[in-house]
Amino acid sequence: MITEQQARVAYKQACEALGVPAHEDIVVQGGAAWPAGPVLCEDFEDRGIYAIVWDGGSYWSNGDNVTEWWSVATDAAGRAAGVYAEPFNHWSVALYPA
Repeated sequence: MITEQQARVAYKQACEALGVPAHEDIVVQGGAAWPAGPVLCEDFEDRGIYAIVWDGGSYWSNGDNVTEWWSVATDAAGRAAGVYAEPFNHWSVALYPA
């Protein structure tokens, strides 16, 4: 598993590349309501991994943009040291050790 610091760097790089603000808080599935737009999720899908999850906003509602957000987020997040990023499903990009 990557470290929290690596996950934060990857997430911020993805948000910057997407032109959206990064949230400071890390969210947990099943926890409180998430803010719109991309969030950094800890223990995603109970798999012990971090993921960038887009729940709401223009990319979420417009299926035409799914490939675009995947491509941009995966490329940007994957530039963080020690991080490998890949699309997990239509609304998330998983972060793994490189």
